[in-house]
Amino acid sequence: MSAPTTLRVSIPTPRRLQPERVLDITVTPDDRLLLSIPEAAHRVGISRSQMYNLIAAGQVPVVHIGRSAKIRADAIVTFVDALPS
Repeated sequence: MSAPTTLRVSIPTPRRLQPERVLDITVTPDDRLLLSIPEAAHRVGISRSQMYNLIAAGQVPVVHIGRSAKIRADAIVTFVDALPS
């Protein structure tokens, strides 16, 4: 698992009398091997319905664990790499 990255952003204020605003943002990489269908759709940037259409068409393989349907993270990368550029 990769270490989280912390960013510190200073937001300028319109007046000098106000203290400077600071926003701390922590970014943690997503190292999961299996994604839910909505998570996979979000990662690709498409709707959940479109992801279900791709699964039904056999373009994205799905793994069933009990009643859960999951998509392998590497299957998403393979699907995107196969798209015409």
